[in-house]
Amino acid sequence: MQRLKNKIALITGAAMGMGEAEARLFAENGASLVLTDINTKALDKVAEELLKQDTKIIALKLDVSSEQDWIQAAQ
Repeated sequence: MQRLKNKIALITGAAMGMGEAEARLFAENGASLVLTDINTKALDKVAEELLKQDTKIIALKLDVSSEQDWIQAAQ
């Protein structure tokens, strides 16, 4: 199913748990993804797995409580 084709989703906490599940579901539905988390090692693993499925991904370190991290992510 490609319900999210030509859509971009920014997902916080994408390294594990609900964020990872959302990333996988959005990828299955054709979305391009901006995946973020403070755990970059686990985030990179998720991103690598989804890249093998031809999902367009940008993976970024993001602490959602940090205004500076949000500024950097937006740039």
